[in-house]
Amino acid sequence: MSFQKSRTRIISTPISAATPANETVALIAGYKIANRGRSPLWIVTEGIDWFWTPLPVPTDKPYPPQSRPVRLPRDPLMPGEQREGFGENIVLTPDQRGTMLRQEAAVIVYGLVVYRDAFEKLHETGFCWIYQRFALPVGWDATTNDWGEQLTGWEQSLWILMDGPEEYIRHT
Repeated sequence: MSFQKSRTRIISTPISAATPANETVALIAGYKIANRGRSPLWIVTEGIDWFWTPLPVPTDKPYPPQSRPVRLPRDPLMPGEQREGFGENIVLTPDQRGTMLRQEAAVIVYGLVVYRDAFEKLHETGFCWIYQRFALPVGWDATTNDWGEQLTGWEQSLWILMDGPEEYIRHT
């Protein structure tokens, strides 16, 4: 995946509670950052955003505005060290969840993190991931020798994480 090409690694995961199909659901963005380099680093600014979008993923959105103070750890991140935190949440309506189950839409997390290395040099890590929610077939139909057309709902479906468009990947 794209985050393995960089000295820093930023991972974001959606967390949701059980929600009836006819209600909105709030996903909480969990963040992890890891230092894969050989010297400490300090987070200077960050701009990270989540959004629901129909597919295909747009490739022309500018990075979210950089902000301080940052939500990611500000004290030195030592080589091999990893930290976690929680950030924004996103609310999905039942209609948006339905489009995701039909693979017509996805939740995107993307952004740019600026960090400083031990030599005071600034670096940027830009990233983008596509979170899709795949419905699963309910059962095998022996009469047609095929999976039936009935699919699971939101609660029984699976999150699939994929790299986003290359336009958002940046490593300096």
